[in-house]
Amino acid sequence: MDRKFNFGKYKGKDIKYIILTHVGYIMWCLENINHFYLSDEEQEVYDAVAIAVKKYKAITSFPQDKLFAHIRNTDNFKDLKTPFIIRDGNLLAVRKKYMSFPVCTYVTKYFLNKIEHENTSEMLHVLAHEMVKDSMLREENHYADEDIYGGWNDGLHW
Repeated sequence: MDRKFNFGKYKGKDIKYIILTHVGYIMWCLENINHFYLSDEEQEVYDAVAIAVKKYKAITSFPQDKLFAHIRNTDNFKDLKTPFIIRDGNLLAVRKKYMSFPVCTYVTKYFLNKIEHENTSEMLHVLAHEMVKDSMLREENHYADEDIYGGWNDGLHW
């Protein structure tokens, strides 16, 4: 059974889903909420997503050093090993050949769309998510995550 948030903006949402769709929010929780923790499976997903942010040089509105500080699998981080890829700046995907990896099996239900990679004709499983409104809010109003969710060290705003 997947754990769900019992507080905040994502109350009732699967924690793994939020790791995939808004890893910055998870990082903020780890930095600011004493009782917040990740299960072993959630941590594996967090590590894989955070490593993808580093590997694919994703642009984020949150401090990446804080994101990387919460990675437990330092060997994978050092080698930039992750089954996830980031395309077009923010599109999280998994190559079909990696879908059987344990970390991918934990989150398979969230990867609903399949697209063909334009250069290799390889099938990618693409994350289907509902974060469009947050992206639009940031772009239209030039907001950072801090403006939407609160500062990184300001305590809770719920």
